[in-house]
Amino acid sequence: MNCRYPIALIPNRAVAVNMATGHEVVLSKGSLAKAMRASMNIPTAFSPVMIDGVPLADGGMANNLPISVARDMGADLVIAVDISTPLLHQDELTNVLKITGQLTGFLTRKNTEEQLATLTKNDVLIVPELGEISSGDFGEASKAVPIGYQAADEKSNHLKRLAEPSTFIALKDARPTPDRSKPTIDFIRLENRSDVDDEVIMSRVTLKSGDELDITELEENIGKIYGLDLFQNVSYQIVREDEQTGIEITAQQKSWGPNYIQFGLSTSNNFDGDSRFNIGAAYTRHTINKLDGEWRTALQLGEDPLLITELYQPLNPEMTYFAHVGIGAEQRNVNVFSDIDEQLAEYQLTRGLAFLAFGRNFDTWGELRFQYRYEDGDADVRVGDPSLQDFNFKNASFTSRFTIDTIDDVNFPEEGFYASVELNNFRESLGGDDDYDQVEFNILGAKTWGKNTFMGQVNLNTTLDDDAPFQSLFRTGGFTELSGFNENELSGQHTGLLTLGYLRQIKDIAFFQAYLGATLEYGGYWQDEDDIFDDNILAGSVFLGLDTPIGPFYTGYGMAEGGNQSLYFFLGKLF
Repeated sequence: MNCRYPIALIPNRAVAVNMATGHEVVLSKGSLAKAMRASMNIPTAFSPVMIDGVPLADGGMANNLPISVARDMGADLVIAVDISTPLLHQDELTNVLKITGQLTGFLTRKNTEEQLATLTKNDVLIVPELGEISSGDFGEASKAVPIGYQAADEKSNHLKRLAEPSTFIALKDARPTPDRSKPTIDFIRLENRSDVDDEVIMSRVTLKSGDELDITELEENIGKIYGLDLFQNVSYQIVREDEQTGIEITAQQKSWGPNYIQFGLSTSNNFDGDSRFNIGAAYTRHTINKLDGEWRTALQLGEDPLLITELYQPLNPEMTYFAHVGIGAEQRNVNVFSDIDEQLAEYQLTRGLAFLAFGRNFDTWGELRFQYRYEDGDADVRVGDPSLQDFNFKNASFTSRFTIDTIDDVNFPEEGFYASVELNNFRESLGGDDDYDQVEFNILGAKTWGKNTFMGQVNLNTTLDDDAPFQSLFRTGGFTELSGFNENELSGQHTGLLTLGYLRQIKDIAFFQAYLGATLEYGGYWQDEDDIFDDNILAGSVFLGLDTPIGPFYTGYGMAEGGNQSLYFFLGKLF
């Protein structure tokens, strides 16, 4: 294919397949990184890599073991390494996914055998026993290294005859010496294939013209652009034009979106005839303007119905400052307890709400937010003494919240730290019925060794002076939050929880990463500040989790002191 400069100082070739024709494409010039990405780009899992206007993918379907390409380069002797996946046996074809994989295997195996047939007695063939590690198991690549080393070692007698010291020294001396000095950047050029404003993208690039090229910093910049979650891929090339060195950045808009639908479902049953059910959907529209404003509307039905629409709007290209506004309505059930934890009543709260927030983002790790929120609602007695009265209420609050978040995955975290502290000041002067203050504190950490992830979390919510009205009580209970109870079954002026969690990665289920998990939880709910940390509850859960394209899937069992136990089922995310 036509490119501008040699692919590398050491002669090599990368083999891809033209997704439009199925023909083999041999890449000999251009960007080495891009050629490698095209050559290992798995169809259906990743979008094709475009080189010279041609859509390219993994060359396995056209020439999986390209011995012929090595011959065309002038090789008299070939050392071939066959890492193709063997075809499945008849008794292994148990589902449609395996049958589909077998069909793909026919293509790669056929052309592999054709290439193997061209080997001569002077050539060397190495076949590592990779077992279940396939070409798409990028996360398992490190495990393949010692397997490959062992396979090569078993062929050491064949390889030693090729290792003549004088020949090696001559080859080494003949190689051109690479220039390892760092060039100065003369220009940076953006190819923006999206609706996002150029300034939004380039504000993530800290390298400037005149700087010394720092690949580590450049790749961090590319990661921040991709982290906007607006692009299908973001790539860069180092180019030479008219004796100048430059950086070309390409940002490709997603081929899906910018409209997204998200679904969520949750159920719980405590074995005493009390079950909870919620189902919901959310519509999100990204990039409604050049500064990547995001509009979202969510509807939820069931135990906790909700309807809300909101707009998150960055205020500058760097997205350092933002505004967040929303309006909606919700219905919640709140159990009211006495000071000795006897349930007095169950209220159904129906409220309309509106909020306006302004804040500042700190790079990718933190946020400072200030928010005004107003609520107007009714509290109706569902269960309790007939003498209890229904009532109307108005809440108005000013919230200050600071968040630190470096957790790598909100659903199945492996590494990172999360902490937030929030102060809610409810005031009559802001339009509410009462004056009171509440503080919420949450901290979470996760660390992974191999396939084992350990997590710890501390959560404490408190009402200063114990004077929050029913509609503002904290709710707790449910999966990993005093498991064994139904979702939000418990409420109080104060709640607290200490959780230790464990996740174990297990074999994928239907192509989804699967986990077995367990939690140990210790905490409670209290009506009086003096009772905090008294009469705590010990609880725990075991569960199976899947990381699916529509969100996390969990099914689990929870148990708490006092004989409380529940089954849980979640799919996707609720709101």
